Amino acid sequence: MHRIGFRGGILACLSVFDFIWAWSLLDPKTSLTLRSAPAFSVVINVLSPHVWGYLFIFVGVVCGVQVWTENDSYAYTAAIVIKILWLIYILAAFPIAGVQTVRLLAFWSIITCWVFIVSRWPEPVELHE
Repeated sequence: MHRIGFRGGILACLSVFDFIWAWSLLDPKTSLTLRSAPAFSVVINVLSPHVWGYLFIFVGVVCGVQVWTENDSYAYTAAIVIKILWLIYILAAFPIAGVQTVRLLAFWSIITCWVFIVSRWPEPVELHE
């Protein structure tokens, strides 16, 4: 069995992050709040919160499964793609919501860049004395 290394640990965290974000999109109370927020108006009008939620669940499952494999490129690709798509839709909401989206753009840009950078790192080599 493959030992979970640094990259696997990051994938596990991404999996949990994606499941929590999916839950916030699928929860009826949160969904109503999202629909009323101007920053999410474009995102919600293109795809419903449920579709977004299921997409994030799919990515969370892919990341969770690939924690246990040596080749984790599919998980990192899925994690980056879903976050880029979400970032594009938030960017599209900028003309409508204005300043309100700046914090969202900053948050999702940082998360997306971080996932991309980590996806390029090799697993650390253990030195035995």
